[in-house]
Amino acid sequence: AKSGETELTIRVRFQSSQEVPIPSLGVVLVAGNGWAIASASSRDDGLVFERTSDEQYEASITFPQLALLKGNYWVNVFLLCEKGLHLYDRAERVAEIEVRQECRELGVVSLPRTWRNVSD
Repeated sequence: AKSGETELTIRVRFQSSQEVPIPSLGVVLVAGNGWAIASASSRDDGLVFERTSDEQYEASITFPQLALLKGNYWVNVFLLCEKGLHLYDRAERVAEIEVRQECRELGVVSLPRTWRNVSD
């Protein structure tokens, strides 16, 4: 992946019984040292999955212009209750992302910014 340019899409499939409320998904991007760098949840972002007769679900989340800086990162996925509080299942390190960059910026993420000349 190239910092600031690559569109990262993560697709997740899961199965859930019709006997429980429709669950939510959480995705966490983790640095090599185990620190959570960023997270997102379907509940917080307002996505409610449509119940299917075969109890199968599929969703995707896209991070346009990936803001991560150079490094290796992992994707962790969590299946949570409908309120995002109780953990039903998890899959850790399901994918590795190697990010490259051309600039000399330091850190783990490139924050949007604006520079201006200020004169008296």
